[in-house]
Amino acid sequence: MKLAAFATALALSWMNFVSAEPVCDPMAGIQVFDKEPSTGLSEYRTISCATGLDAPKVLPINDTTIDWWYFDAVGNDGISSLVVVFFLRGADSGFPGPSYDGVPWIQVTGTYPNGTSFLLNFIGDEAIVSSSGQGANGIWGGENHNVSFTGTPDLSEYQVEFHTEAISGMFNIKSVSARRELIMAALKDEGVN
Repeated sequence: MKLAAFATALALSWMNFVSAEPVCDPMAGIQVFDKEPSTGLSEYRTISCATGLDAPKVLPINDTTIDWWYFDAVGNDGISSLVVVFFLRGADSGFPGPSYDGVPWIQVTGTYPNGTSFLLNFIGDEAIVSSSGQGANGIWGGENHNVSFTGTPDLSEYQVEFHTEAISGMFNIKSVSARRELIMAALKDEGVN
């Protein structure tokens, strides 16, 4: 199965959409997501376009939809790790996770150098996401926490920053994958838009 088709199939297997045709236009600008899910239909993008790779893909978030931004890093020791996932998730999306009422949610998992693992969940009151070229910026805020990510327009770097009672600090991620333009050219050669 081709990479783009696999990614689309995987994304759709987690989602139960009831809206109209998918669109390729970027869901650009500044998007604000409240704690309460929308009661209306959602529009979604399931195909890769020339711009806005990390822009929101689902607007608005209702009870059956999910959108997320995933960041991970592994330390030079090969043991230390950190995974941060910023979710916009409806309660009936079918995606596993803690049971709660509200859309914005952050999950932080990782492993200390001694092999001990940890898991933290932060439930947000509001999330704001803006797109910038191919990249995106987001901030998830809630009682006693503020967690954000900032990306470069060319996807070459992201910074994730934590201001919570449980964890504080930031980490920078530099891409080690092929540039977006090379991936898109290869997919186009295979007949994928």
